[in-house]
Amino acid sequence: MNRRLLYVLLHVALLAGCISLANVAGVASAVERPNFVFIIADDLTYRDLGCYGGQASTPHIDRLATEGMRFERCFQAAPMCSPTRHNIYTGLYPVRSGAYP
Repeated sequence: MNRRLLYVLLHVALLAGCISLANVAGVASAVERPNFVFIIADDLTYRDLGCYGGQASTPHIDRLATEGMRFERCFQAAPMCSPTRHNIYTGLYPVRSGAYP
């Protein structure tokens, strides 16, 4: 009788543990993750966008910039477009990853 009671209690404890872990996993997945939007274009400088004081009319980009976050200090790792994009995408210096000699 004691052994059977021990097995029942063990199974109840195991079931309660599984249920509590399922609830924790549900809470962790409900955490809001941030969204990132990188607008990258060839021959586009900060002087071209309205949010940086440029003459072009860019209302949607301006709204994204005012509601979100802008790069105020962005330095390139190479003097060319492709290695710089490669640097942003991978997080590696272009010389290190082979994108720039």
